[in-house]
Amino acid sequence: QSLRERGSLNDVMAGSAPFVVAMLATIALLAMYPGIAMWLPGVIG
Repeated sequence: QSLRERGSLNDVMAGSAPFVVAMLATIALLAMYPGIAMWLPGVIG
């Protein structure tokens, strides 16, 4: 039984695509610049 009553799988994929792209961009930035991950802990102390 589904939680959504109408709409296709394509609607779900289209709705989640921006979040997947944002997650992949974040992973790419962390891979290219790993210092980003440690910036806030370094500022805090």
